[in-house]
Amino acid sequence: MTETPSGSTGEGVIGDSRSPKARAADARYAGTAMRRYSQLGATSNSPWLRGEKSILEYLGPANPAHPPLGANVQQHGWGGGLGWDRLRTPEAMAAPIRFRSRARKASHILDFHRPDLFGTLILVSDRAAALLREFDAEAMDTYPVEITLATGEVLPQGSYHLFDVTRDIPAVDLAASGWRWEPGWKGGPLVLIRPRPTNPDEPNIPIYILRDEALPESVHLFRDRRFFRGGPIWVSEAVREAMIARGIYGADFHWGDGYWHTLTLRPARFQGRM
Repeated sequence: MTETPSGSTGEGVIGDSRSPKARAADARYAGTAMRRYSQLGATSNSPWLRGEKSILEYLGPANPAHPPLGANVQQHGWGGGLGWDRLRTPEAMAAPIRFRSRARKASHILDFHRPDLFGTLILVSDRAAALLREFDAEAMDTYPVEITLATGEVLPQGSYHLFDVTRDIPAVDLAASGWRWEPGWKGGPLVLIRPRPTNPDEPNIPIYILRDEALPESVHLFRDRRFFRGGPIWVSEAVREAMIARGIYGADFHWGDGYWHTLTLRPARFQGRM
């Protein structure tokens, strides 16, 4: 399937927001890690279905050894860069992690999906997981889940997986990006805080400035877990281009930093059918 920029013709479409400010940032950071990596996100719905409710719903822990899989999933020792090893105990493996879908066909569920709008959890299809393993298998962890369609059909376990990036690289230049360590809530552990500029004339500094020396070309997936909930997932330009070329849908990319460019990979023929 051919992928083309938004606004042009073709069977596939990628939403691509470009502004003079984005182009200037591209030129300023050309050839650096800021252009070689994107923040990776996932859709919280599907262009096949109408409505605001997520296409996938977690049915709740099948046994006490399963996580709550919500916005605070990292606090319970899995996801957010910590991987899924705690699900590989005999107790946890006694029952599958179950999701229910409003979709009537497996093809209506995109390759990347976020069941919780504000959480860290990402589900990926088996073909998306296979592509990511081709590039950087040691940097990631997956765990198979069970999905029941609206028809009652149960997809084979392993058709979709919980996804996490476990490689931790302190690649963000905290000082240059304006972050500082401060005591947590009620004197808790130190947390990273980024104060908002008080002077409107202050330059618009990127939220995350990546250090080139921390990121060799062999790195395709990583997090900087010093940040809340494990920080963003970062993917290389090579991974992003491979996902575009192979028609992997549901992923969102923020170019290099916050909001220079935004790409959303969706099937063109279902644009606007949320």
